[in-house]
Amino acid sequence: MIGFDAILEKIGGSGKYQYRQCMPLTLVLPLMSWHLLGNAFLFAIPEKRCYMDRIVPDSCSSQLALPHGMGNYSLGENDDLLRYLFIVKSDDVKYGNCNYRKFPQFNESKLESVCRDLQSFTEKNLYKKAENGTDYLDPQVLNNLKNLTEQHGFNDDWVENDDNFIKCDSWIYDDTFGVTGLTENDWACPGSASQNLQIAVMVGVFWGSPLFGWTSDTYGRKPTIVACLSLCLASMALIRFASHSWILLLALRMFDGAGAIGAIAAAFVLISEIFESVGYHKIMVLQVAQACFGLSQIGLAYLAKGLADWSPLSTYIAAPCLLVVFIQVFNDESPRWLINKSYIYEANELCKKIARVNGRQVEKSYLSENENLNEEEEVSQESFMLAMRKPRLRKTILNLCFQWFMLSGLYYTLAIKATEFDKNDPHKSFAISGLLEAPACFGTLLMYQFMGRRPSTFYMEVVGGLSLLFLIFVPAGSALANTLPQIGKFALSAAYGGIYIYSAEIFPTSIKNFGIGMCSAVARIAGVAAQLIEKIPTLCGVPSEDDWISCDKIPYFVYCVLTIIGCFLMFGLPETNGHESPNTIEEGEAFGQSQQSLIVQILSCNKSASLKKANSTSSIAKSNNNLQQELHPLTHSANESSPETDL
Repeated sequence: MIGFDAILEKIGGSGKYQYRQCMPLTLVLPLMSWHLLGNAFLFAIPEKRCYMDRIVPDSCSSQLALPHGMGNYSLGENDDLLRYLFIVKSDDVKYGNCNYRKFPQFNESKLESVCRDLQSFTEKNLYKKAENGTDYLDPQVLNNLKNLTEQHGFNDDWVENDDNFIKCDSWIYDDTFGVTGLTENDWACPGSASQNLQIAVMVGVFWGSPLFGWTSDTYGRKPTIVACLSLCLASMALIRFASHSWILLLALRMFDGAGAIGAIAAAFVLISEIFESVGYHKIMVLQVAQACFGLSQIGLAYLAKGLADWSPLSTYIAAPCLLVVFIQVFNDESPRWLINKSYIYEANELCKKIARVNGRQVEKSYLSENENLNEEEEVSQESFMLAMRKPRLRKTILNLCFQWFMLSGLYYTLAIKATEFDKNDPHKSFAISGLLEAPACFGTLLMYQFMGRRPSTFYMEVVGGLSLLFLIFVPAGSALANTLPQIGKFALSAAYGGIYIYSAEIFPTSIKNFGIGMCSAVARIAGVAAQLIEKIPTLCGVPSEDDWISCDKIPYFVYCVLTIIGCFLMFGLPETNGHESPNTIEEGEAFGQSQQSLIVQILSCNKSASLKKANSTSSIAKSNNNLQQELHPLTHSANESSPETDL
């Protein structure tokens, strides 16, 4: 029985061939991040207001100091108050601006009196600041406004009666995002249109992940990457022509999300399969690719800022998918997949090519037609349901599912909301958010090696949870309110990137693929759920002084609770660093049973274990262990082996 790793020792498992092949594949991830997160600019809804020309009588405009022509987004120094007087309902102040107040048909003398009374409000402040830093509507001003509207017969019950408001059909937008797909078609109301489009992307990710995972296993890694990139190219290129059809737009965004996640998954697998299992080369390339996923967001932010128009931006996002032509011509299929599917002739030819490019001696044949091609020892095909009947293993699996659910939902939500962290410069805020993912990615690898999987994940979730908790009580618009979400996303991005490694080491070999697939499916549900949570502020009523939390911060409160739950659940997971991963379900049931608890592991700060985790099974690891023996005698008594990390 010959394993492919044994063949790689002959033909080279981390040479020139591997790096040449992975170069275009590592570009797939940053390109797909534009497709998954592009809604932040393609379909952003900036601050808006109804056209004042059709609302306010001309004779009132000068008395109320409205801007000339009333076509500007801002209504001047009394902007908030005038918006409330004329445009929005009491429960529609922050998130709607979708209706405007009816003006009765007054005669000239009566109109002059009305305008004079309205003018008296321009000297008042509509909002007051509560002790917790939140803004609320001044009840005295509201009462005076109600008296005024009743006195002049604007309506009988302006707060509750929707008949006294007319739906706005034309808006003036803040120019922060330029022209977006929603502002171009005046799809500004309801304000949840942008969330609905992101939900469509997450729905596509949900069904695209298992579908293209199956095609990758059945038809090959390379054909799947080619198909997914082609799907992304077509769906993104077509949205500019389908912008007037809401249903078609939702469908195209869904297909784009499915293609993006399929391309990412297949590219990751192909990269990991052409490298040898031992050593740092595979891990380094995968981490670089993951870091590029975040760094590419910088390019998206400033591309969107420079173009300021969603139509050419969609073309720029779609165009790099032409990389599919290069991949089709240049890249080879996974040799492991060819062997697994018994394509012996093709596998032999590819092995010869790898040996030739890597400068190794080319043999006549590396595999024979009648050879047992199983790479690993045969493991009994135990069912996942059997694992779920084991009490300890069941708790571990459900725990991991929650960790994936929480981390995935928060990652994609905070990535999309990055434009809101600093409303003065949303493009810069989005770019910083992406930039932080690079140190988060490499920081995770270092922490996992030196501190262990369990404490590292716990620390990162604690930092993320505390950032979201403090954000609830920080006044909006302050420097701290712009910084805390970035800190939270940095920590949670690091934890999300590391949970792949951690989960792969916890699941028994016999159910590893199915277990990771189930966690991934649960994570996709979180992407949809998070967008529904983002709609909570639209359901809020009038803010008051008694509110202990600002309505628009309720989603952060929900995320904070989820993160705190995740932190506590970390106490129920085993440590995997320095321990051999379980192979069977029985081993998985007993795995971690005799380990010390997380709190003991944190408090003990075992330096010898930390040094041991920096080693690998290569010859470099042996020399490092010898060095530890010289510098730290206690290390010599510890277990020197370090299991292979399978990404």
